[in-house]
Amino acid sequence: MAEDCPAEVWSRIFTLACTDGGFTGCSLSLVSRYFREVVFPTQLRSVALKGGDKIAHFADVLSARPPEHRRVQHLFLMGGEGKPATASNATMYKAVALILSLVGKNLETLTSLLPQRNIDRNSILCTELPSLVELTVHGYFLLPVRIESGAQMQESFPSLRYLHILSSCHSAVLYTTRAPALTHLRLSAVLDPFLQVLRGFLSDNSLITSPPPLLPPTLQKILLQRDAGLSRIRTFISGPRTSANLKELLRVDKENKIVVIDDIRRRDGSLAPEHYKEGRKHWEERIDGGEGCWAENTRIMMDTRMIL
Repeated sequence: MAEDCPAEVWSRIFTLACTDGGFTGCSLSLVSRYFREVVFPTQLRSVALKGGDKIAHFADVLSARPPEHRRVQHLFLMGGEGKPATASNATMYKAVALILSLVGKNLETLTSLLPQRNIDRNSILCTELPSLVELTVHGYFLLPVRIESGAQMQESFPSLRYLHILSSCHSAVLYTTRAPALTHLRLSAVLDPFLQVLRGFLSDNSLITSPPPLLPPTLQKILLQRDAGLSRIRTFISGPRTSANLKELLRVDKENKIVVIDDIRRRDGSLAPEHYKEGRKHWEERIDGGEGCWAENTRIMMDTRMIL
């Protein structure tokens, strides 16, 4: 019988098994009372939430648990698709803030596909996340970024090593200046302005030594991905500036830190559904020790990477 096996052994097995966003943990808790008691501390090791209603409900679930049983190490968040959520956007973002405040101490990986609003006290940038190693998040669309009254951004994300900005990459510096140990940076849908920041980083040591540096000297790899649709629009309006800036960026990249990967593709101007599924897939791969969004298998070769 299951009870004949020590609870410590089952707990270790369940810890290794609960990496799929919560399905395994919930399923194990339904097997028997014994399994429910054993899996309870590790049930929430990885949690994936889709839609405002589920995010709001999970905030309530966490609030009802004792602190020692709120140990979430890997968290994935995205909005709903299709049926409108009962919870309003304001309710959803407050729930996200509550979740992060309850699990932030132990959180190691966070992927949020939710749009970033103005910076307020509920923002990721204002949340203490001392153990966070990997972050995937959208940037802030508007410039200058509006900071609401009462918002106080964290001075540092001391453990952050991997940062993936999904859009509006010009706001990446809000994170990079607070990530002293950052080693990997990926910029998806990158446009012209931030390429100039990168060029300065690679060719001007003053940008490394200035307090604080826009990009930390610990940075080893920078993955760049253009948005094919946006690149064509900008080329039509102002000429192939992005292509020229990429060439110049590669010219000053003496340590081969820059990797250009295949463009984001759109269908009828919108991101394809698989783009969002890929985010969940990459998150799960990283939990299991895989490359996830850091794979270079779609790397564009030097002689073809500048083609628009």
